[in-house]
Amino acid sequence: MDFVKLPNGPVRLENTVVPGWLIGSPDDLASTAISIDAGRITASGGTVVDLKGAIVFPAFTDMHTHLDKGHIWPRNPNRDGTFPGALDAVRADSTAHWSAEDVAARMNFALKSAYAHGTKAIRTHLDSSPPQNDIS
Repeated sequence: MDFVKLPNGPVRLENTVVPGWLIGSPDDLASTAISIDAGRITASGGTVVDLKGAIVFPAFTDMHTHLDKGHIWPRNPNRDGTFPGALDAVRADSTAHWSAEDVAARMNFALKSAYAHGTKAIRTHLDSSPPQNDIS
């Protein structure tokens, strides 16, 4: 199925599938129509868009991320995939590359990427230690 771009303003999504719990159905997935206005589900109304059976999910909330540590793999990969390896990679990258501009650019890219892929809210953790604590 092709990606559907929704029009601005109120919209009514017809012929869609949602997680059953979202509409009080005991089924895992349920067919329904949904009206949305200003990012919230509403009673009815809006421009009709036929989703042809596509699944609609609520926006994702990322409850634990480290925006200051993202997008360093090309410079300092964690090749063994372990937690100590991640700490070593971050330590090496922060010492060699982190400046206020670098951290801001990577965090901005991470936020834009998350939003583009459906994330609506992020809770970030910044683990700052000298001498990088003034940067991140």
